[in-house]
Amino acid sequence: MCGVNAMARPTKYTPDMCDRLIAFGKEGMGRAEMAAELEIDRATLSAWMDEKPEFSRAVKAALDHSQAWWEKNGRIATFSDVPFNATSFIFNMKNRFKEDWSDRTQTEHTGKDGGPIETSDVSPRDKLAAMMDSNAKRLAASSITPDE
Repeated sequence: MCGVNAMARPTKYTPDMCDRLIAFGKEGMGRAEMAAELEIDRATLSAWMDEKPEFSRAVKAALDHSQAWWEKNGRIATFSDVPFNATSFIFNMKNRFKEDWSDRTQTEHTGKDGGPIETSDVSPRDKLAAMMDSNAKRLAASSITPDE
């Protein structure tokens, strides 16, 4: 059978990878760089996160450490005399840590008493008839006659 291997390749996973991931995060690394340092691809990193709870916890902790590293270094650079590109830093943070560094706001609209917004479909003919009726009522209430 083409493409089918009777014996699966042994896993590269070792428990010490969890500690290594934390160390990588403390250096500010992201997922792709962490995977490269472990000599695996990002798909394997994701698969191991699904299969191995301890590995998943380590990746999440490493990413928290990575964000802390970036925030600390950005804060220090902001108030130091070293050259610092704030625009590049903000762009990096917004793309790397979208959950915490997004300018996006969410607005929810509700109807009466917090319920759903009521809508109705009106045909163009019904809409025109309502406008004509409204105009006729305004004309009748005014002192102007249609022939004037």
